Amino acid sequence: MIYEDEKYRKLFITNYKVRSYLQSKLRVRLLVKNKNAQRRFLKLVEEQIEKRHTN
Repeated sequence: MIYEDEKYRKLFITNYKVRSYLQSKLRVRLLVKNKNAQRRFLKLVEEQIEKRHTN
């Protein structure tokens, strides 16, 4: 699971884009039900992790 990995959990708390994405009730509902939404969210998370490592 994604929330069990420490690098993702820390990103959920510290990254503004990821945190604001998860604060939307509609987006979270879509994440639960929709595979495309899950892929888009994972893409966002991976992009934010890459940005963190390049800085």
